[in-house]
Formats: sequence, structure tokens, C-alpha cells
Amino acid sequence: MQVRKIGAIGSALLLLGGMLTACKPEGDGKPVSGEQQRQIIDEIAAKFVQQDESDPTYLGTKDRTVTGDFDIAEESAGYSAAFAGKMTLRVDVDAKLSLLTMDVRTRETQPDGVAEGFDSKFDMYLNLEKDSARIYAGQDGQWHQQQLDLENFRDMVGSPQLQVDISSYLKNGEKVSLEEKGDTYVLRVDPRSEAIREQFSEISGRGQISDIAGEVEIVVDKDDYEMRSYRVDTQARFEMQGEEGKMRFFLDMDSRDESVKLQVPREALDAPEAEIFPH
Repeated sequence: MQVRKIGAIGSALLLLGGMLTACKPEGDGKPVSGEQQRQIIDEIAAKFVQQDESDPTYLGTKDRTVTGDFDIAEESAGYSAAFAGKMTLRVDVDAKLSLLTMDVRTRETQPDGVAEGFDSKFDMYLNLEKDSARIYAGQDGQWHQQQLDLENFRDMVGSPQLQVDISSYLKNGEKVSLEEKGDTYVLRVDPRSEAIREQFSEISGRGQISDIAGEVEIVVDKDDYEMRSYRVDTQARFEMQGEEGKMRFFLDMDSRDESVKLQVPREALDAPEAEIFPH
């Protein structure tokens, strides 16, 4: 059972998806430039810094459902791997409970040409209690659970492997554009900068990132800067132990407000304890 491997990526999606509210707008946008652009971007970046430092048990004020697609791929020295699929995150604010469901396809090819892969269904419940967080993780119906105190949970949320530092994109992107679209702002970031390359190197664990290209798109509410949708499509080249490689990271998430009622199933409540996340 590869709960820890899938769980790490699942946690990143769960934490990021929990930040999304409402849904993205339709229609044409109007560019914002000059001093107004700089002021708004700085305010939005400050909002995400504030969220990173706030109570990790906060799930927002409204129930919601977040849907998305993801595709993570890597090639290096004859080895290739791909991790792709679809995800749905449902948030029940009253119960302080969220559920991430992923349909995952994993493929690996070794340098000797041996290939393997599997398709799997992964579920993760996050129950935020008064003094702790309890995580229930299941792969193809086989469940484990783990309890973390809030200090360990906060460390997990803030770890470089899980953290999605949106404020860093806005502050350090090679180019950041802003447009007004209905009741939202749409930000597009060119990630080609030394600071973002260093961040990707730390998060990926794939040595030195020599080049990165693509686009990050963030849609936020005009009134409170709450994030409505998030899309990343980046390609990077890296060097590790003298070998060159390349990787792609694609994530597209959108949210809608709707009533959600969640309950952890009995088989998860009765599951054995396991170290899903090291602490």
C-alpha cells in the first residue's frame, strides 16, 4: 500500500483546495496596470502570507466542493515516471471535516526498460478537532489513520514539500499581469526567476533547477481576495548527480459553493494507526 507516497501529494492538494471559494468568472477581462496594479498585487500577496500564518484548523466560512486535474511527470537518465488523475475535495465547515478523493494513474519505466504502473482510488479525510488533527487515508478500500497534535500538523502544513507559496509567485515571478474580470481579479505569473527556481529545487528534491517555463494563473475575489481558482502548468529542467532531467507539473483547480455533509465511514474509524505522515 503506497499511502505515504500518494498521501504527500494528496495533502498538498487538500491544503491548497481548502483555500478556494466560489467559482471563477466568465467573460472578458480589463487589464490593470501602473501603480494600481502594484498596490493590488502587494495586497493579494500579503493576504496569502497572512493565511499561511493563521490557524491551521480554519476551513473558511462556507461549505464547498473543489474539482481538479493534476499531472506530474519526470524523465532522467532513462527513468521516467508519471502521476496523473482527477481530484475532488469537499469541505464541511460545521463538522470541521474535509474529504479528498483522487483517481490516480501511476506509471514508471526503469532504465533497463522494465515498466510498471497501477490505477488506484485514494480517499483522505481530515478531521480538525479542538487540539489535534486526525487523518484517515484509504487506498482501494484499505484504511489507516493517524492523529497529529496541532503543532505537528502546523509543521506538516508549513513543510517545504507540502507548502504552496502563492505569495512567492506574486513577489518573485519574472512577470506578473493583472486584469479585472467581473467580480474577480485574474493574475498570471511567468515563473522564470532565480527565486522561483530555488523554491522548485527545494520542493521537488530534484537537485538544481536550471530552467523553468510555463504559467501560473490565480483568480481571486475582488472584495476579500479569497482564491476562486488556481492553475499551474510548468516545465523545468534539472541536474542531479551529473545527470540532466526534465519534469512537468500541471494542476488545475476550480471551486463552487454548495452544501456539504460529511461523515467518516466506520471502516476508516476502525482502521489501525499508521504513520501516514512522518513527524
